[in-house]
Amino acid sequence: MLFAVTSSHYLLATFAIFSVVLLPVPGSGHLSDVTSETMACAYLMGSELPVREADRICDQCVQLFPVPDLGRLCRKSCYINMDFAACATIVNKARASGTLRD
Repeated sequence: MLFAVTSSHYLLATFAIFSVVLLPVPGSGHLSDVTSETMACAYLMGSELPVREADRICDQCVQLFPVPDLGRLCRKSCYINMDFAACATIVNKARASGTLRD
C-alpha cells in the first residue's frame, strides 16, 4: 500500500470531485450556477439551509451594489471568502436599518 487513506484524504477527494463536476462553468447562466454551487456547498456543509441564506445574502448584496461579478465573487469557495464577509456585514446593517427587507 502506497499510502493510508484517511478521512481527510476522502474529504479532499470528494471536494475535488464536486469542484469539477458541480461548480459553475464560466459564462453559464446565473440560475444554473447557483444550483450547482448550492448542491456542492450543501453537501460540504451538511445542510442546504445555511447555503440558501448565504445565497440570499449574495443576491441582496448585488441589489445594493450592482457591481460586475459581485454575485460570483460572493459565492466563490462555498461563501468562505472576504467578499461574502463584506456582503454579509453590509446586508445585515441594511436589514437592521430598514433599508433592505428580508
